[in-house]
Amino acid sequence: MPNDLGQSEPYAWWGPVWTPAAPRNLGDLLRDRVLTPEMAALLWALMSRHASVIVIAEPRGAGKTTLLTALLDLYPPALRRIYLRGCYDPLTVLDHPALDPHRTLLLVNEISDHLPIYLWGSGVGRLFAATRRGFTFAATAHASDATALAHDLTAPPLALHPNEVGAIDLVVALDLWRERETPRRAVRQVTTWNRARRGDLREVPLATTDRATGQTRLNPSPIIQFVAERGERLTAANLAAELQARTAVLAEICKHGPPQTADLRAAIGREWVRAGQIR
Repeated sequence: MPNDLGQSEPYAWWGPVWTPAAPRNLGDLLRDRVLTPEMAALLWALMSRHASVIVIAEPRGAGKTTLLTALLDLYPPALRRIYLRGCYDPLTVLDHPALDPHRTLLLVNEISDHLPIYLWGSGVGRLFAATRRGFTFAATAHASDATALAHDLTAPPLALHPNEVGAIDLVVALDLWRERETPRRAVRQVTTWNRARRGDLREVPLATTDRATGQTRLNPSPIIQFVAERGERLTAANLAAELQARTAVLAEICKHGPPQTADLRAAIGREWVRAGQIR
């Protein structure tokens, strides 16, 4: 890969902080029940198919960037990571001849007007439009749910068309609450949009985790439809088998506690080699 683009390293990835947060990988989040194994397996299945993701939460400090950073390891390792540079970034990197859109992951610390280090203005529309050329993106945003996110993006000042917002494949909603004064975090829901009609931004849950029981309920029909839109036929039995296999891999990786990030990446990478069993 050429290394002259200057955007292959994070830019204000953790926001306006002097000391970045202590890194936490997927194993840490599984141990702390931020993610259930079933939710992680689903995200792995869809992100392996280049799904663009936005992690949302309403309060600051909920852990959006921590979660997104951990989830990035579920993308194909061959994707080249390009970090966008806030609201003043002209995004000329998208037209660089060295970039193959189908092998590039665009990373956005936050879609927000709070600070210049975050992506806002016309750059948001350009980011979403880049998916039509084959780019994949991952970002965070402040919103309580997918409906609120869609409203923020389609209302002034951005006033994006619903078709543009439809470039977001997955919305990962993260909850923050307190139990006996102890902060707790968990992914509440993974949603997409109603894809039966283009531009319809009604949210469709793919998976939901009940806070009280910690159980995750999958919604197979829209998951299968989501995959079909990527040109891949998947039956309910195929889906169940794939998710079971991915869940087993994650359990094996974490059976002795959260692994080191390098070990986790190596283990996930080995599964990519076994393409006939797990995508």
